Amino acid sequence: RESGQNADGKPSGHKARRSLMGPFRRRFGVTENKGSGQSHLLAIYWWCTWADCKINGFTSPPEEAEVLRINITTGLAENIDGQHWEEIRAEGKPELPLAATTTEAERCVPREMLADYFDGAEEKDVERLIGELFNSTARLFRSPDGTLTKVTDYVVLRVISPDEGSVLVRESRPTGCPVMHRRGTETLEAVAKKVSLQLPPFVSKELTIDEYNIDDGTWIVRDVGEDAVM
Repeated sequence: RESGQNADGKPSGHKARRSLMGPFRRRFGVTENKGSGQSHLLAIYWWCTWADCKINGFTSPPEEAEVLRINITTGLAENIDGQHWEEIRAEGKPELPLAATTTEAERCVPREMLADYFDGAEEKDVERLIGELFNSTARLFRSPDGTLTKVTDYVVLRVISPDEGSVLVRESRPTGCPVMHRRGTETLEAVAKKVSLQLPPFVSKELTIDEYNIDDGTWIVRDVGEDAVM
């Protein structure tokens, strides 16, 4: 999930701001240890303007992504036509807003219920899915066209410059904004704090994490792997 932009191009919603004011280098490099006994690598970072971010695709959903929106009343996920992405939960458990956290027990879907959904699926695949749902490492949704889809949640962090005119991105591989997997038991803000530790320490220690906003942006990218769509 990323912070969006207002009509004037300024960022809005969930983001991390660098609290130190004053001049800073537009590009800078930091050394990173490749591992025990390995040589050090130079990582290049860039305070990229919003225009350059758009050109390079740093702040936009991937071309193959399906952009979702969050219903302002329910907090549930919909496609751009207002069609609902239904989260499959245990019988009697209401759906939760997309950004909500929950306990493992609340995420658990009984095996019998899954067996009905995946009639004919191999038992080991059903058991693995049960474990992922219980451990909150995955969520199960029914798309508007009726496809049962296992969803893995990731948080994309935007670090905004003090004047809100640029975003900190990594130019060397892995390129772009920091990304981290989110478990269903973790708040977006907690994961944003964890993912900020991927940045150089002199940057991460100066960040203030803003609260998630429904305008921040949400999308689904369909993996072509056998694990992605059930």
